[in-house]
Amino acid sequence: MKQIVLIGSLVFMVSVYAQNRTDTGKLEKEVLEVDTQRADAYVNGDVATLERILADDVSYVHPTGKIETKAEVIAGFKAQDRKYKSIKRDDVVVRIYGNTAIVTGRNTISAEYQGKNYDVQNRFTRVYVKQAGKWRLVAHHGSNIAQQ
Repeated sequence: MKQIVLIGSLVFMVSVYAQNRTDTGKLEKEVLEVDTQRADAYVNGDVATLERILADDVSYVHPTGKIETKAEVIAGFKAQDRKYKSIKRDDVVVRIYGNTAIVTGRNTISAEYQGKNYDVQNRFTRVYVKQAGKWRLVAHHGSNIAQQ
């Protein structure tokens, strides 16, 4: 009888672990999709998508150390003082903690900011929180990778 209870308990624990892993994988894909939509919105100057993805209280720290609010990021796109030609991400890792996701990776960016061209690589950390059923960016921090 003890063996049956033990085997039953093990089967239950394995199935719970497998379900949690499946759920986590699904959430990771959701966050990656939103992060891709955010990058595409930057390249396309898609303010409506940025309005949807950026949380109202987002803290956006640029590699220069400049900090922008959602309103400032949106205003920059509307004024066309920043134009992203391309954003390529790699080495991306998503970690899920309940309704919070941490995304880290590397960007290769070609852009124009206030009339100057930039081709840079940087490391990033982004924090997404699921609010009202949608993943919203609440924090971003970028650090440029020094040219060798």
